[in-house]
Amino acid sequence: MKRRHILFMTLMALAALAAETTSLYAAPKPVPAHADVSYGLSPHQLIDIHLPTKGSGPFPILIWFGGIWEPSKHVPDLNRFLPKNIAVIGVETRTLNDGMQ
Repeated sequence: MKRRHILFMTLMALAALAAETTSLYAAPKPVPAHADVSYGLSPHQLIDIHLPTKGSGPFPILIWFGGIWEPSKHVPDLNRFLPKNIAVIGVETRTLNDGMQ
């Protein structure tokens, strides 16, 4: 029984160390140039605008829509687009749950 307890505690310590290590090396999420810009009356009609840091534009734009059931503005990996001078707009729309109330 004691061996199992030591093995369990060792595995838990390694898991905690691995989780802490991955969070230390995770790339910070870029902050939008313009966050939570309203485009309608619903509190869920918001956009985040991510602009490339190089150049002054005009830029091609990728528009990415969030969830249908829950409000969200998920955008793809911005490190794939911003270095190539492509602006990304994350759109949060009214959800189906909003329409059913």
